[in-house]
Amino acid sequence: MNEQSSAGFHPLFVTMLMLMSSRPDLEGKIANLAAMLEATQKTLNTLRTGIENFHAMMLQLSAVPETSSGTFLPDKQPPAYPADTDEVSFPTITLPDTPKNKA
Repeated sequence: MNEQSSAGFHPLFVTMLMLMSSRPDLEGKIANLAAMLEATQKTLNTLRTGIENFHAMMLQLSAVPETSSGTFLPDKQPPAYPADTDEVSFPTITLPDTPKNKA
C-alpha cells in the first residue's frame, strides 16, 4: 500500500477534485449539498427520538397492573348500561324548508 492510500487519498479522488474545480459555481453547489445533508441528519435524529419516545410510551402503556393473585385491576369500572329494552327512541329532527328557485 502506498503512502497516499494510507493517508486517505485515493488516486481517483484527486482526479475528481480536478474535474470539479473546472466547473463554475462549485462552491455554491457544495454548500447546497452540505445544507441538504445537515437537514437530513437533523430530520433523522428527530425521527429517531420520536420513535424512541413512542416505543417507551407503548411499553409504559402495555404494562398491566395486577394484584398479587394475578388478576387484572382496572383503574375505572366499565360504564353501567341501562337494562336491555326492545324499544329504541331517537330524537326528532326537523329540517328547514328549502327556498324555491324563482325562474
